[in-house]
Amino acid sequence: MWKVKGAITLCILLLVSFSISAQNIIINAPATVEAGEEFIVKVKLPKNCFSGISRFSLDFPKEFNVIGKNIDNATFKFENGVAVFQWLTYPDNKDIELSVKVSVPLVAQGHYVIKPAGSYIKDSEMQKVVIEPVVVSVLPSVNVNSTNTAEQPVFTYKQFMSEGIACIRQVPYLEGDDIIVNLLISKGDLINFGKIEERIPTGYAAVNIKSNNAMFIFNKNMNIVKYMWMNMPDKAQFLVSYKLVKNDNYDENIPFLIYGTFQYADDSKTKTVDTQQRGVSFDLVNF
Repeated sequence: MWKVKGAITLCILLLVSFSISAQNIIINAPATVEAGEEFIVKVKLPKNCFSGISRFSLDFPKEFNVIGKNIDNATFKFENGVAVFQWLTYPDNKDIELSVKVSVPLVAQGHYVIKPAGSYIKDSEMQKVVIEPVVVSVLPSVNVNSTNTAEQPVFTYKQFMSEGIACIRQVPYLEGDDIIVNLLISKGDLINFGKIEERIPTGYAAVNIKSNNAMFIFNKNMNIVKYMWMNMPDKAQFLVSYKLVKNDNYDENIPFLIYGTFQYADDSKTKTVDTQQRGVSFDLVNF
């Protein structure tokens, strides 16, 4: 029964929206900034990139604060880390230039991802535009001393159980020459379609270790790892795992950064949560 229902759900999900690749959308942001500084992100949307009711967003790390600067006749809001530009009627036959001012917290440090997304309505169906993320490296501020910073607390089993629907990535670690990536999924009562998608750094190939009955796919051209279920495991919490092996494209100067999402079917709708990377303190063998 559930297998049939899962197949029907997947068909519905595929009909809800369509994804297309971005064409000549340009996003300019500095490669490196210093913690505590401000910087500008500029976006150029080419002529007729969208049409009709349209939306463009930039998903920032939650620690950053964002103010709209150039909004080019769009309505703008910044909420829960996402800067959103919306048009009831997208301007025809003109390039659109947008910009936001971003404030970096004083204690920030490391590589941060800014995730763009676009969508518009065509023939009563939503068209989603796939746009490459941008990575900004934050250098520690000279004004920060040891009393300003603190290590992130370890994520406990009790916290994981209270997360609801979530996907947690244990901080990747070395095992010999390979890097091990463990993903813990808390799916509650969900039983149908589910998908994990991870973008891995250039220079690595991904090899499955544990799939928990998922279909494992590694797209080496796009550096994307996928786990897909028509019907998710019965357990409310479970683990999938893969390893990263260096290949001929490996470059030690490229930041090691993994980011991803967990998608699932709920009442015939596709919902998405970002994968959160955490230090994990409990025994993963039971998963």
